[in-house]
Amino acid sequence: MKEDSIAASPAPDRGAVAAGPASRADPGSVAAADAVADAEIRAQVEAEQLRMVFGHTTSGTIIGTAFALGLAAHLSDSVPAGLLLSWVVLKLAVALPRIVQAQVYRLRERPGSRAWQHGTAALLALDGACWGLGGAWMTSAASTEVVAQVAASLCCVASVATFGLQVRFAATAAYVVPMIGPTAVALLARGDRLGLFAGVGLLLFLGLLLNTARNSERRLSEVFRLRFLTDRISAERAHALELAQRQSMVKNQFLAAM
Repeated sequence: MKEDSIAASPAPDRGAVAAGPASRADPGSVAAADAVADAEIRAQVEAEQLRMVFGHTTSGTIIGTAFALGLAAHLSDSVPAGLLLSWVVLKLAVALPRIVQAQVYRLRERPGSRAWQHGTAALLALDGACWGLGGAWMTSAASTEVVAQVAASLCCVASVATFGLQVRFAATAAYVVPMIGPTAVALLARGDRLGLFAGVGLLLFLGLLLNTARNSERRLSEVFRLRFLTDRISAERAHALELAQRQSMVKNQFLAAM
């Protein structure tokens, strides 16, 4: 009887036994998959930040260059002509590559690689340094009226630029620090009350811009991250639903064949 009961008992499914341990989630593999997914989302966020930075590049560069030409014409009676001409030529030489870079970025379907991020920051820094160099030249030994005009112009340009670049802190810092920093240092080097007042004021203004850009980047990055995470979850659910429907169809075909 015992032998009959043993013989009658169903044999274990080898496929189920073999698949049992393998079907359990390995914590190491899960952690690795999560790390890869987080890296992909981070790359998507950085690409979206770069896209928004380039969204203002062409128009912002053209308007900023036109404003620089207007400022130079306005100060032509107060600043040496050779100095102004050199600064205008330098400003145009920096603006042209930025416009070309924006067009190439659009034609290449908006790449988001690190090389593009570094190249964008480098040209922003050159443009900001051009503003800062001009501001330092014009205010180092100028009158109160010229100092006020130049400082106000730089604050205006830096504020508008921060509004367009605040999505990425590195881009904002690359542009406004070389713009405000040299001018503030030149004003402080004057050694008079006007230089001290204007120089300290510009440094405080620079700190405010950087703090605003940092907070904006954090908020916008979280928004982008949640959006891409939602898209990823939706895609995974759609894939799981499609797989379940396919398995159900195979099962129905099998039952119909039986």
